[in-house]
This record gives sequence, structure tokens and C-alpha cells, in this order.
Amino acid sequence: MKAAGSKRHFQIGEGIKRALMKMFREGRFEHEIRGMFSILEVRPSKGYEHACVFVAALDPANTDSIVARLNELGGGIRRELARVANLRTTPVLVFMADHTLERAARLGELLDSDDVRPDLVPGGE
Repeated sequence: MKAAGSKRHFQIGEGIKRALMKMFREGRFEHEIRGMFSILEVRPSKGYEHACVFVAALDPANTDSIVARLNELGGGIRRELARVANLRTTPVLVFMADHTLERAARLGELLDSDDVRPDLVPGGE
């Protein structure tokens, strides 16, 4: 069964995501954050007081440092978000690392390895 308000939560999350991406694309905070990153998803809390922002860096080794810096700058980013986004209340942003792409790459490497490939291909090449 679908949770009540899930469509609204998705819409709010996507709106926050678009506003954040626009802010970073325009160069706001570029001097404070070193490294390129992408915002993959924004999940607002039930009452919209908080929002988890999932981030992945272009260089996976930098993801944790970028997330730490984003959390340090969270207050300023929230103020800027309040200025550019059309929200009734601006949520407190909590930035979190998303390692999904790294795990997917690792899984692909494992499936391509010589130890696993014979189990996946009929006839056991």
C-alpha cells in the first residue's frame, strides 16, 4: 500500500534537488567546496522540517570529505535555498554520502571475475 503523502514528498524532494543543483551550477559555494559532486536524491521528513540530501562525488575517494564540507556549510546553503526556492518552510539539510554507484561497479567487477563467470554462463566457459 502506498504511503499517504508520498507523491507530495517526492515533489518537494525534487523541488529541493532542482533548487540545490541550480545553486551549485551557478557557482554559489564553489570556493568552499573542493571537488565535483552530484545530488542523487532528496528525501524530506514527514513534516518537511528536515531533508536528507544524498550526494556522490565524481571521484569516489572525495565523497566523504565533500559530504563533511557540505554539512559544515549547511546553514548557509539552507539560507540560500530559502531565498531561491518557493517553500513554505525551508528544511534543515543533512547531507549524506551515497555509495550506490561504487557498490554497483564493485558488483560488476565481481560478476566479471574468473571465479564467478563459470557459474553464470551455461556450459561453464
